Amino acid sequence: MSTKISPCLSIVIVVRNDNYGGDFTQRFQNSLNSLSGQLIKAQLPVELVLVNYNPLTNEMPFEKMITWPVDHPYLIIRMITVPSEVHEEWLRDGKERMKLPVLEFIAKNVGIRRASASFVLSTNADIVFDDRLFYWLKKHELESGAYYRSDRFDFEKLSEDDLLKGIQVSKIWKIYTRLGLYERKKWKPYWLFRFLAFVYARWGRGYSILLAPFSFLEKYRNIIPYVPKRELFLLKYHFHACGDFTLTAKENWEKLRGYPEDTYSAMHTDSLFLISCLASGLKENILPYPVYHQMHTNTFEHNAPEYYNDKMFKRLVEASRFINGPVDFLITNPENWGMADKEFEEVILPLTT
Repeated sequence: MSTKISPCLSIVIVVRNDNYGGDFTQRFQNSLNSLSGQLIKAQLPVELVLVNYNPLTNEMPFEKMITWPVDHPYLIIRMITVPSEVHEEWLRDGKERMKLPVLEFIAKNVGIRRASASFVLSTNADIVFDDRLFYWLKKHELESGAYYRSDRFDFEKLSEDDLLKGIQVSKIWKIYTRLGLYERKKWKPYWLFRFLAFVYARWGRGYSILLAPFSFLEKYRNIIPYVPKRELFLLKYHFHACGDFTLTAKENWEKLRGYPEDTYSAMHTDSLFLISCLASGLKENILPYPVYHQMHTNTFEHNAPEYYNDKMFKRLVEASRFINGPVDFLITNPENWGMADKEFEEVILPLTT
């Protein structure tokens, strides 16, 4: 794809040469191969912005670990590298934050800030999109006054050949909908699992709304499912797995100054951005096309069983007081969010020799 062709969408992803989850490189390769084929079929011009964050200097560079599409007619791939010394600056900035090798949403802001399309999709490296999404984007004009979300379906690891044939429903084990997460038991056929997932989610929402006024139940929420009134907003909007698919106009990302960069951890940082979207008057549109997440081993678990006592969850609940505005109280980033005052090495992939 010629760099002179204007993409209609920028997709922002964070990558690193650390093989996160045990097979990060293969999961990204699967996603890239799928995206490459889908864009050709839909004839949709897209820019893929990779933020190569805090790469390991003693490992093979990420750009050499992947087989990149050559002379793709609809895809341009830009890779922006944020070096380790910049990461170390963030860890020394005086703010309370977890000492992690990848500051995910700070990294995503780097890509979002530098994306060139009028609409930007923030997602992750192991996401496989539904074919129908790109046909839909080809035929429909996205609304600048909205943000877009999608359900997430988790599936077991598949080979590259299997993925080219499509996601096998027998391999799907979790569904994240607007109303909650539902896990599949091995004995359930897929059609029954999907039906029950949406029935269970709707039942759970009704149950939660019914019990919410009985505040005395809150002290028992570690043993019974109970959602207090202040947390019911989580059932009204699609907050589940929002780090895997958040799409809105570039002007909205700029107006809201991207994801909050002062958070303790990545947990719920994506949801805080959605609160800002709602507070600014953007409407939520849930697309009927799920994204498919390749299941993997988590090397970092932060969501404790008593999630409601987590400091990031408490911040999210506090922020929800402004869900109907004003948005000013929610914008905590400076004007140079996304490290706008820094210049980073950038290359177009595949590299030419």
